[in-house]
Amino acid sequence: MSQPTSSILVFIFALLTLFSGCHYLISNQNQYSRKWWGYTLLLSGFGAVLAGISYQLFEYELKCSGKEYCNWTNWFEIYYNFSTVASAATLLIAIAYSCLSHRWIKLVKIIALIKVLIYFILCFIGAILPNKFLVSYEFLVIFALPTYVVLFIINGYQYVISRKSIYKYYLILWLSLFIILGIYFTYLSFGLTELLWEKNIWFSANDILHVLMIVWILYIQLFLNKFIVDR
Repeated sequence: MSQPTSSILVFIFALLTLFSGCHYLISNQNQYSRKWWGYTLLLSGFGAVLAGISYQLFEYELKCSGKEYCNWTNWFEIYYNFSTVASAATLLIAIAYSCLSHRWIKLVKIIALIKVLIYFILCFIGAILPNKFLVSYEFLVIFALPTYVVLFIINGYQYVISRKSIYKYYLILWLSLFIILGIYFTYLSFGLTELLWEKNIWFSANDILHVLMIVWILYIQLFLNKFIVDR
């Protein structure tokens, strides 16, 4: 086992996300938006489990044990990428049921499916070649982020027009996600992980991401939850 504190954090995030996903499915109130939120959170939680196994808990065993040079990635991480992008696609559908008129939902489902298929193909190509960038977390974020930006713009426009609380809480959701990713990449680019590890402080860029994502999931569960209904 490696990085025990990091492993604890990522599995707390995973279990909390899985619990939230089950909650939305069980208490769906016959609302499609809540069902799709449930699928989103379950996929995200499953992805976090895969990430915790490969990036933290068994990283040495899976990537380095018995090898002269460590592998950069493995299939646990590839499947984590798949699960995370599938989660983003189902979230797009959940938001469509929650915020858009019925005539847009079929189109959104088609767009979500196309995005997933394109990413799966690119990531699989990256795994086979191999190509480091195509299987990286950075590429995953670059691929998924435009969807969240579009949702932020749509919800922002809807809130300006209607002043409904659901749009305000969605705006907070997207803005907080952008802030979390900004903090993560800032932490990464300044090499703070390595600086802290030199001082025997085991707190990595992944740790700051998971701590903030735990707060993000709690926001979804405690604040956004009651506003998620079909439009």
